[in-house]
Amino acid sequence: MSAFNGRKLGRALASVLCCASVLLAFAPLRAVAQNGDEAKYQVIVERNVMITMRDGVKLACDIYHPAANGKAVDGKWPVILERTPYGKESVESWTRYFVPRG
Repeated sequence: MSAFNGRKLGRALASVLCCASVLLAFAPLRAVAQNGDEAKYQVIVERNVMITMRDGVKLACDIYHPAANGKAVDGKWPVILERTPYGKESVESWTRYFVPRG
């Protein structure tokens, strides 16, 4: 097997593993959606929070928090991370479903 084919195989395997990990990460979220849990919280959004990566590049992130009475609720919460080159606005619809449900 040439080095080129080995790299292609490695990339394909990494892609499959990445997809599998995303599916596993969303399994609890599907359970919440199937249970039909009612929304318990409001949503507060912190927009364009700059997060520094290991290489020094800064990425603008939007952070959606469960809230009550206009203030973020304290505690540990599950995290959904979406990384996209197409703009952060595309996640708005699913965050408005999941965040109010904790």
